[in-house]
Amino acid sequence: MKRPILILSIVFLSVSNCFAQIWHMTSVISTTNSPLGTVAAPFSGYSGLANFMPIIPKFNVSQKIYTPDGQADVKFWDWGLRNFSAGFRFYLTACRFTLSTTLNYEKQGWKALLPRNSTFINFKRQSFSPEVCMSLYLGSYISCLLEIGARRNYTFAGDGEYRDRKCYNDGVTGIYGIGISFVFINFSIRYEHDYFDYFNQDFTAPNGTKPYQGFTTKHGMLTFNFEYPLGGWN
Repeated sequence: MKRPILILSIVFLSVSNCFAQIWHMTSVISTTNSPLGTVAAPFSGYSGLANFMPIIPKFNVSQKIYTPDGQADVKFWDWGLRNFSAGFRFYLTACRFTLSTTLNYEKQGWKALLPRNSTFINFKRQSFSPEVCMSLYLGSYISCLLEIGARRNYTFAGDGEYRDRKCYNDGVTGIYGIGISFVFINFSIRYEHDYFDYFNQDFTAPNGTKPYQGFTTKHGMLTFNFEYPLGGWN
C-alpha cells in the first residue's frame, strides 16, 4: 500500500511543479529598419543594463507594392522613426512553455514612390495591435526554442495621399520563431508575415475614384533577439 501512495505522491509533485504558473510583465518597444533602434537595442531591456523596456529591432525582408501601372519604389531605411511600436507584454510560464500577450500601439509608415507619382509619399497608419505568442523550450541546459503566434491590427488613424484610416486594411500577421537557449543566454530569429494587403482596394476618394484598386502588397519582417545579463549574473 505504501509503494502506490509514494508513486502517486511523486507523480503529483512532478505535475504540480511542471504546471506552476509564473506571471510577469514588461514594457517593450520595437523599431523597423531603424539605425537608431538597431544601435540602441544592445543597451536596453533584458539584453542590457536593466530589465525594463527592451528595444527589439526588426528588418523588412519583403516590402513590395504592386500597382496596375507597375511596382512601386519603397524606401528601406527608416531615419525618422516612421515604424515603431510600444506596449506592455504579459508572460505566463508553466514548465517549458510560455504564453505571452502583448498590447501594442503601432505606427507603420511606408515611404513609397508610386508609378503614377513624381515624389515619394509617406503612407502612414496608426493602430492598436494585440498579439499572442506561444513559446516551447525543448531541452534542459541547452534548449531549442520554438515560437508561433499572431498579431491583429485595428487601424484608428491614417495619412498619406488621403487623411483617412479607411485607406488601409486591417488584418492578421503570423509569427514564427526558432532559437536556442543556454543557461541565461537566449538567441532567436523570428519571422513575421502579413496575411493582408496594406492598401484598401475598396477605398473611395472624395472625387469618387478608387485610387488603390488593383494594389497588392507583400510584407515580411525578421527579428533578431539576443538576450544576456550585461549587468552581471544574478
